[in-house]
Amino acid sequence: MFILQEIYNSPIVFTSANLASDGIIIEDEKIKEIFLNKVDFCLLHNLEFKNEVDFSIGFYEVENFIMLRRAGSYVGNYINIPYKAFKGICVGPELESSIALAVDNKVFISTRMGYLVNKSVFDTFEKNFFKLLNLFNIDLEYIVADLHPYYLSTTFAKEFSEKNSVPIKYVQHHKAHIYSLILDRNIKEDIIGFSFDGTGYGENGKIWGGEVFVGNIHNLKRVAHFKYIPIIAGNNAIENPVYVALSFLSKYLPKYINLFDFVSDFQKELIYKMINNDFNVFYTSSVGRLFDIAAVLNKLKNIKNIGDTKIAFSGQLAIELEVLASSSLEKSYYPFKIDIIDDVFIVDTLDTFKAILNEKNSDINTIAKKFHNTISKIILNLASILREKYSINSVGFSGGVFQNRILLNNIYYSLIEEGFKVYLHNSVAPNDSGISLGQVAALIYN
Repeated sequence: MFILQEIYNSPIVFTSANLASDGIIIEDEKIKEIFLNKVDFCLLHNLEFKNEVDFSIGFYEVENFIMLRRAGSYVGNYINIPYKAFKGICVGPELESSIALAVDNKVFISTRMGYLVNKSVFDTFEKNFFKLLNLFNIDLEYIVADLHPYYLSTTFAKEFSEKNSVPIKYVQHHKAHIYSLILDRNIKEDIIGFSFDGTGYGENGKIWGGEVFVGNIHNLKRVAHFKYIPIIAGNNAIENPVYVALSFLSKYLPKYINLFDFVSDFQKELIYKMINNDFNVFYTSSVGRLFDIAAVLNKLKNIKNIGDTKIAFSGQLAIELEVLASSSLEKSYYPFKIDIIDDVFIVDTLDTFKAILNEKNSDINTIAKKFHNTISKIILNLASILREKYSINSVGFSGGVFQNRILLNNIYYSLIEEGFKVYLHNSVAPNDSGISLGQVAALIYN
């Protein structure tokens, strides 16, 4: 390394050998074919790679180490759980995929592999699945998958189950997040679990993503969630959050649609009609989508065309909003409502977005920070309400939204001041790559 610096005499960036959203490449000839015209140098050596394992990533925040990607130097270590489990394999979700193998009270988790819709990633997933089974040579009692019927990991598990006569179990995505936290932190008591992310298939067939549960490793009860909002175009809308924002405004605040002057009148009218006629509309409680809406509304005056908000990677606009917020010392928050319907608390952020649209004097950094403060205040209020209702003082957080450092700082210290015991992830990531560990809950003896 030092010799290279002397030769090159400028900063050197080393990165793993993969294209965006694709799997890691471990063959030298393929590296040369794909990368020689994209980078300055390829560093090769005579060691043979046996497994595709990326760099591990994490950070220290609020007195905790938060894992973001569990890979090199961590993969290979068991996670010991304080329960006896059936012999089973858990195939994780579709995005940020990983595989967990459980035997007795030990869980082995594969490296994070990525998005399974990419063929190279799915090939790696399939290879690692059978490699784990052969390595541990166990007689499987169960295979566990995500509740989403069309995730590639779920369809793979179904086919394996039928072909090999291995019973299959399913775990709802956001419950798996909280189960993952419980096993990661060895939590024995009941907790209030906040599970916030971009998307996941709910038990009622809707898209979840802003869920609150109470319970333990054996049972979680959904006690609160964000109000369902409509979006059109499914994954296409997620990839271009302008459509998420337009969907929301078309339903609840149509007088603001004309602010989107970079969108054609035809497109705006089409979205409005689809939303209000409930045609090809999906409903979601996702906090990730709320961050998308806030980010679009915050940069509305600076958007030149609809391509300006087409994202290059998952969570991009939320990260951009976090960066803007990091430059502000603002302490205030926007209004919101918490209602109760059929004994479930519902968070309504309509007033939040009205206030953002009517901002007159605040700059984009202040607006971004006030939105973060709003989500933090919602969490604090819900935690206090649920502590009172269920006599539970422990609070835990899982899901990709809780990789946000501003949010972590806000909620952690506020909850500690209010006397809560707070749990954050440590050995596995709060994002979807930790879900396979949470699926182990379906294997634990009651």
